[in-house]
Amino acid sequence: MSCTCPSQTITPLKSPDGSISHLVSIGRDVTEHRKAMEIENGLRLARQVQQRLFPTAPPNAPGLDAWGVSIPAHATGGDYFDS
Repeated sequence: MSCTCPSQTITPLKSPDGSISHLVSIGRDVTEHRKAMEIENGLRLARQVQQRLFPTAPPNAPGLDAWGVSIPAHATGGDYFDS
C-alpha cells in the first residue's frame, strides 16, 4: 500500500519577544520517491528468493567436475539452473 501524501515541515517563526508570530510550511511531493522505493524493495525480495534457489554446492558425482554461475544483467536474472 502506498500513500501519495506530501512530506511537510512546519517551522514556527518567533518575534523578538519570543512569541510565535508566524508558521512557515514547506511541502514536498514524495510520490515518485515512494514508488521507486517500492520497486527497489520488490527487486530486493526477488533477488533473495532467486539466490536461495541456487544450489549451495556442486553435485557429488565421482569423475565429473561440475561448475555453474549466474550473473544477472541488472537486479535479477530470468534463468534458473539446478544440479
